[in-house]
Amino acid sequence: METGVDLTQRSRIKQLEKEIAALKEELAQLHGALPAAAAPLHVPDIPVALSGYENRLLYCFATLKNVSVDAARSALYHDCPLDDLPVSQTATISVLISRLRKKLAFLGIGIYNVKGKGWFISKSAQEKLREWYGAGEEKKGASSVK
Repeated sequence: METGVDLTQRSRIKQLEKEIAALKEELAQLHGALPAAAAPLHVPDIPVALSGYENRLLYCFATLKNVSVDAARSALYHDCPLDDLPVSQTATISVLISRLRKKLAFLGIGIYNVKGKGWFISKSAQEKLREWYGAGEEKKGASSVK
């Protein structure tokens, strides 16, 4: 006969396995959606200057429903050697989110927190971003993104 601790541990292991599977799926979606370098953002007639990391993170918002810390970390550092990773990746991501909020506010795009899960943008904002990223691919070199 199994003890209560064993059942609790098994239940927790199953829960963690489900969470790991969900994170792996999200990571696979992100890697599938994110090219080695995200296409530059092209907002018609509006200068939007984004750093490379800001552009990668914003591209995540264009392609994913919710952006978790792990998804953001993967997008930002997928090609970075382990020795070059920032000590506090979560703090770096928070700073990038803050900068993006300021830069996108005048476009009517807000980045919202999901406590304990990450961030999201509205569906209409996501559609705008997809359109703008698509326009950037069509008009290479026409973007004002640094």
